[in-house]
Amino acid sequence: MRNWLRSFAALAEQVRIHFTALAHAHDPELAAIEPAGSPVRDAIAAIGVAVRAAVQRHGPRPAWSVASQLSNGLLLSNAIWHLPRPS
Repeated sequence: MRNWLRSFAALAEQVRIHFTALAHAHDPELAAIEPAGSPVRDAIAAIGVAVRAAVQRHGPRPAWSVASQLSNGLLLSNAIWHLPRPS
């Protein structure tokens, strides 16, 4: 778990960028995501906003399932640095 947390912290900015782009792809009228105070918190906030935008567009699903789908299953793996580019 500690290794995953270290990896996530090291790549938090990339994760934030990825999920911010996905959030805006699902909701083009979405306002800017406000900074949460640290790179890790910013990434977590972006994940939450992207999940909410996807659920609002496609219907209810468990948050973990949506986050997993939006990252092609990589968010919880040891390969999060290979996040796909949002289309």
